[in-house]
Amino acid sequence: ITILTSSYAITFLGNIYSYFQKALRIFERKSIHEKKISADLQGHIILFGYHRFGPQIFKSLMKISKHIVVADINPEIVDRVRSKGIHAVYGDAYDTELLDRLNIAQAKMIVTTFPARNRNHFLITKVREVNKKAKILAVADDLAEALYLYEAGADYVVLPHYLSADYVSAMIEKVHKKKANFKSFRTQHIRLLKKLARG
Repeated sequence: ITILTSSYAITFLGNIYSYFQKALRIFERKSIHEKKISADLQGHIILFGYHRFGPQIFKSLMKISKHIVVADINPEIVDRVRSKGIHAVYGDAYDTELLDRLNIAQAKMIVTTFPARNRNHFLITKVREVNKKAKILAVADDLAEALYLYEAGADYVVLPHYLSADYVSAMIEKVHKKKANFKSFRTQHIRLLKKLARG
């Protein structure tokens, strides 16, 4: 029974969550939930998920706009991001009330950093219902998922595994042509990892 029902539950998780959203609110961290979004959300950028690629992407987004809101499901990350003076809110992309509070209808760009097929599809669909102009960038684990998100209305879908493969291929070619060596790549990579670890 659980095998049969779990696949449907995962597929329709967004709709199920929306139905039980108010009843489930008693389990949320009240102190975070009650904090209101105070910024004037017009022509803003929403970054869903900060932990994975968030810090690097955020720096690039800052060159486009100063009106950026970070939304993350991890309250510890939200607190850490807020401590840096970044506008951040706690919430899930499945939360339709959060999407309303984030004013997705007036957003100019929405970026997700999590490769979650159904969650990304739900978010993209909800945005496209009220906002045809916003640019939507999403992340996918495989080719089928990427095509699925493109069909839903994503403007660009990133495939981290394929990007990594392209980077490694280019690195090997540079070493082979003696334009670089693994020691220099190693040094650069360790420096980057330490920088990211510091947050």
